[in-house]
Amino acid sequence: PLSEQQRIVEAIESALEKVDEYAESYNRLEQLDKEFPDKLKKSILQYAMQGKLVEQDPNDESVEVLLEKIRAEKQKLFEEGKIKKKDLDISIVSQGDDNSYY
Repeated sequence: PLSEQQRIVEAIESALEKVDEYAESYNRLEQLDKEFPDKLKKSILQYAMQGKLVEQDPNDESVEVLLEKIRAEKQKLFEEGKIKKKDLDISIVSQGDDNSYY
């Protein structure tokens, strides 16, 4: 009968909607699985650079002191002929509004 056919068609259409929703969810999940390791690594590195991974030890030296030690060590290596003059340059570190160094 026609009413039975209509009921079957409605059931199939409803099931197909669920299949489409599932496929969309599955595709989103696959994309997240692909992106997750890279995003996690970037987040961890960002937190590390901001000093948010561990409690800060008040006895730690400041960035300025550490940079000066690095400069002195590089100068010593240059004078010993172990590095070239171009390797004396040090990356610029700046302090953000949140007092973190970048």
